[in-house]
Amino acid sequence: MDYRYGSHTVFQIEYHFVWVTKYRYKVLTGEVAERVRELVRQVCATFEIRIVKGVVSKDDVQTPARHGTNCLYAETGSHTPTNTEIGPLGDLHGDA
Repeated sequence: MDYRYGSHTVFQIEYHFVWVTKYRYKVLTGEVAERVRELVRQVCATFEIRIVKGVVSKDDVQTPARHGTNCLYAETGSHTPTNTEIGPLGDLHGDA
């Protein structure tokens, strides 16, 4: 186990993120699946989240992950990008 240690604590924070396509449409194939995988890795790197195992299916993305000591739930779970922030193939801020 990969335990973290604080001055008076021992802990292991684990998340299981699941993203699902609208109406479970099977659109996560080919280039789209590769781009989603790349975006998940970028976001996890930004928040210093270590992906334990990730799976991109045709209609969902599942990412069991672990995080270190300097992350609060509010930092990782509070912001979901809106449609105006995500452009074609998931480019953040609409950059094509």
